[in-house]
Amino acid sequence: MHEYAEPGVYEVCLTVSNANASDTYCEWVEVMVTSTGEVIPGGMVVKVYPNPAKDYVVIEPQQRLPQGAFWSLRDALGRELRHGELPEGQPQLVLNLEGLPGGVYFCSIEAEGIAVWQGRVVKQ
Repeated sequence: MHEYAEPGVYEVCLTVSNANASDTYCEWVEVMVTSTGEVIPGGMVVKVYPNPAKDYVVIEPQQRLPQGAFWSLRDALGRELRHGELPEGQPQLVLNLEGLPGGVYFCSIEAEGIAVWQGRVVKQ
């Protein structure tokens, strides 16, 4: 994983080698801003399990959720796929992953326009 400081187009290369040979594969990728919400440093602690998951994943905040919180699930391009409200004090959210292809997704919990938690969900 690599974090880019600025949006733009970057050449990304992967080099694999062993005792016999080495090979490099490169692709151009575009890095875009997918959210302007600020993540609170040291924000909410959340358990996510099972992860990787097949049909569902449990998102379990370890603190009381702020009033008016909601969750969203986005793909790798930042497109919102699913979202919903999180009632205050709800102990967990069971997120249905059925119908989604295998891959990495990004889940967030927001309150008052600020991301209080962001995490990855891997679907097998």
